[in-house]
Amino acid sequence: MKMYKVLLAFTFIFSLFISTANGAAAAVNHRYKQKSYTYNINNSTQQQMPAAYEISQEEQQLIGYINAERTKNGLNKLIANPKLSMIAHLKAEDMLKNNYFSHVSPTYGSPWDMMKKFGIIYNMAGENIAKNANVYKAHIALMNSPGHRANILNNSYTDVGVGVAHDKYGNVIVVEMFIR
Repeated sequence: MKMYKVLLAFTFIFSLFISTANGAAAAVNHRYKQKSYTYNINNSTQQQMPAAYEISQEEQQLIGYINAERTKNGLNKLIANPKLSMIAHLKAEDMLKNNYFSHVSPTYGSPWDMMKKFGIIYNMAGENIAKNANVYKAHIALMNSPGHRANILNNSYTDVGVGVAHDKYGNVIVVEMFIR
């Protein structure tokens, strides 16, 4: 029997809807617990970002996998957003550095807090995270997860940013961020 080096693929889905009556609030659907949580992100402070971020070849591959799935399902391709990719890369590196695997970062807070802190403007946002042997296997695991698949194939999203970090064993931590 072949052994595959698969660490984990967790199924979490986060979606954000901006409420015009109450300011910015994130409605979070945690798939396993089937509960909704609300986070107030009105008081976030914006952080400075480098002027440009070059999406790595591996991150471009992952965006290609995402857009191939969307095309196969009759959806528009997502725009590769370098600023969003830089934020996703920072999140992947943060998970590696601080030894956690969660949508909520001890450094940056929730994905929406993080996007807002770095000046990303959006009406709707989502995040997928995965750990796996490589980006292709991470993508396959995400597509086999109903919640992650829903983010990848959500017709409302227009932009995607992906970040990839490598642990000391060569496995990847993948962060996909989606916005409209």
